[in-house]
Amino acid sequence: MRKLAILFLMFTTSVMSAEYKAQETKFTIPTWTLYGSTVYYNCDSVEYKAKDLLQTLGAKNVDVKCTGGIDVIGRIHLPARVSATFETLQNGSGRINATYKEVVFKDFDECHLYNTIYKKVRSNFDMEDDSVRRCLRVNGRTVISAQVLAE
Repeated sequence: MRKLAILFLMFTTSVMSAEYKAQETKFTIPTWTLYGSTVYYNCDSVEYKAKDLLQTLGAKNVDVKCTGGIDVIGRIHLPARVSATFETLQNGSGRINATYKEVVFKDFDECHLYNTIYKKVRSNFDMEDDSVRRCLRVNGRTVISAQVLAE
């Protein structure tokens, strides 16, 4: 029985060689939403939340910069422009043994911001079968899940 379980595990978990590759992305957080609201973000919040999401997805050496957004005094409102550099694990001829693992990111707030960031960075990750909970309002609950290549 034990040998059968080990054989089953070997055939259901495919280990592949991978390596970390440098990624760079730039994007703007839209100020309009799909449900008719206008929203602006403070750059400190955008940087923190983008870094949090990228690290949860498995990115390493994450550096996020934001310009625009709401100024410190709160008088000028501009769209938040994001520039991020990071490394992601990519399937290839590397020396790292990797497999796809499920990642679930949840937050009770800011679904518009998190979903926008995710949609802009997802192409930088080697992933399968992702899903994003639809936003019903700007500050709605965030739920993102994906099978991401990981060590």
